Amino acid sequence: TDYNGTGLFAIGETEDHPFVKHRLSVYVSGNGTVTSDPPGINCRKDSGMCSAEYTAGTVVNLTADPDPGESFVGWGGDCAGSNATCSVTMTKDRSVYATFTQPYYRLTVHIAGDPSGNQTYWGNGTVTSDPPGINCHGNDRGGTTGDPNCTAVFPRGTNVTLTATPDPGYEFVGWGGACTGSAPTCTLTMDSDKWVVAYFRKL
Repeated sequence: TDYNGTGLFAIGETEDHPFVKHRLSVYVSGNGTVTSDPPGINCRKDSGMCSAEYTAGTVVNLTADPDPGESFVGWGGDCAGSNATCSVTMTKDRSVYATFTQPYYRLTVHIAGDPSGNQTYWGNGTVTSDPPGINCHGNDRGGTTGDPNCTAVFPRGTNVTLTATPDPGYEFVGWGGACTGSAPTCTLTMDSDKWVVAYFRKL
């Protein structure tokens, strides 16, 4: 009450100024990691810390680090270009997309008749895959040559289980190529391009 309106006067008052924060979200596709400085983001595809809040005005530096044998493709969203680093200023919520390479390998299935050579027809049966992609059928009218359902690409490291099902009046004989044995199922790890033969014969 005794302040005259000029000069400095201690009145014991404090004021609270809230720190507004904005969220940074990072989405990763392929084989690599995105980290941030200041810390908060350490993001991989489907795992890790992929979002964090930063005080308004903070400059966040993002770094894309590909896995061994992979490479960084580029940024999207609030980042652009293909440099390994990107800076975003947190004046609002931000979304950033980072794409790394993720090799795919091709699996090709061929269906044939009795491998002993006693029968010359094409094998009658179907081979399917889990995960889906292969749904390959052979028959007496031309086999599998050029059938788009007899080849598919899978991400590197995928375990693909093939199942052989004979047509009525036929039986499954066995596998050739990357699969062996006579069990009706075969599991492959896609660490390279692979081809498989499924043999069927008439009962």
